[in-house]
Amino acid sequence: MVGAVLLLAALAAAPVRAYDPLFTAAENRELVEELTAEYLPGIRPGVGAAWVHQESRWKATAVSRKGARGPLQIMPETARDIRRACRMPELDLTSMSSSLRGGFCYARLIRRQIGRMATAEDLNEAMFRAYNGGVGWILKEREAAKQKGRDDAVAENLRPLCRDLRSPDSCEENLSYYQYIQRWYRKYYRLW
Repeated sequence: MVGAVLLLAALAAAPVRAYDPLFTAAENRELVEELTAEYLPGIRPGVGAAWVHQESRWKATAVSRKGARGPLQIMPETARDIRRACRMPELDLTSMSSSLRGGFCYARLIRRQIGRMATAEDLNEAMFRAYNGGVGWILKEREAAKQKGRDDAVAENLRPLCRDLRSPDSCEENLSYYQYIQRWYRKYYRLW
């Protein structure tokens, strides 16, 4: 009985540290700055940090309902593609540094696949939406824009086409994705 009381007293006295995503972000700031410069030149490191915040709140062990893993919520099938295309056979989705490197490299591949957009902001929006919902959807939206005689390099021309091509829930999540990243950027990461 005395042992149980001592154990309870020790547990009560031990400080409990709540998880703080901003603390984890600060610990990884240099890495995000390095990866942004290497893989996504032209994007502010704070936007890269906001992207990680949107995906997992900086939890290296995060797992989505659909099976996406790690701080950038990479699906296992996508991880196989990243291992090959980014020459990262050691990619570990539960390692903060490995998973971030893989995700940033994958975003660069997406950016190249999407191709030219009217402005850097349009390209960033298309890249992040493609990361969230799949490159194929953005390419379909671009093709639909061309067929309607619209400039397919302007994000504003692509957004309405999402509703024509996808389910309402999928479309709404995808259309909001870049705005969420921008919100986290303005709230927490704009000074990076």
